[in-house]
Amino acid sequence: MDIKDITVVVPTYNQLTHLRCLLKSLENQRPHPPEFKVIIVDDGSHDGTVEFLKAYNSVLDLECIFNGVNLGRGAARNRGAARVESRILLFLDGDMECSADLVAGHSMKHHNDDSVIIGRVIYDRNLGRRAWTRYLETRGCAKLRLGQPVPGRYFLSGHSSLSKRLFDAVGGFDEKLLFYGEDIDMGLRLAAAGAAITYAPELSIKHLHTRDLTSSLRLAYEYGSKTLPYLTAKHPQLLAELGPLKMSTAGIKGYIYKFLLNKYCYGCVKTTAKIFDNIWTPAVIYDYLLFCNYYSGFKSEEV
Repeated sequence: MDIKDITVVVPTYNQLTHLRCLLKSLENQRPHPPEFKVIIVDDGSHDGTVEFLKAYNSVLDLECIFNGVNLGRGAARNRGAARVESRILLFLDGDMECSADLVAGHSMKHHNDDSVIIGRVIYDRNLGRRAWTRYLETRGCAKLRLGQPVPGRYFLSGHSSLSKRLFDAVGGFDEKLLFYGEDIDMGLRLAAAGAAITYAPELSIKHLHTRDLTSSLRLAYEYGSKTLPYLTAKHPQLLAELGPLKMSTAGIKGYIYKFLLNKYCYGCVKTTAKIFDNIWTPAVIYDYLLFCNYYSGFKSEEV
């Protein structure tokens, strides 16, 4: 496919330092100069992003949209996608850095309009928190064997591409999802529409920052309380796919669950994970900590 037939859509909010890096990496795409369009949607930033974008001048075919107020990631992506005239959309987040062949790589993957391509996300090794960032790199699609079908709930809007026709057919992102979850919702609707979702780990992008463990767990609780009830009501099959959310507290298993969800057990594990966060921590520990917060948020019982 011609690289001119792909448009990069990037939402950004108070990420000026990282946005500079992303734009520089897009400027350096091959073939050079870049022959694709880039749409940046500023979602109410107040860190100098607006002024920077208005003064920006480079080899990129760049269009900027300024929301004025923060509308959320889903709304920002929808507004960018509405301006796209090319056949293919490539969604990237504003805090990432591309390899030189990333856009061309996505372009070459789209042989028909039913394809959805999810790329790999790696984390800048200078961020520290080595155990936590290594864990983040193993979640979602990274769990799958090469060629294994990708469940819709693994869709990743921060690094994915799909046809404009398919995006419009499923109605874009659900703008009601303000506390994350818009990826899962979109992925489930794409899968229901018959999209062929493929993981392409050879298409990798570098994430330039990450939250620490404490703030990530706090976000997990918020996600459980504010997003999961809406998602599971909209997509009832999620309760089956996320089985532990409906776990019973009866019998032997119930006693085990109660022990694991006990605040003292949780506190000990969390403290241990924080101590060894920059050395090595088994993935199951992070799985446990995140689940406790998802679950307690979902049940509105804070751990």
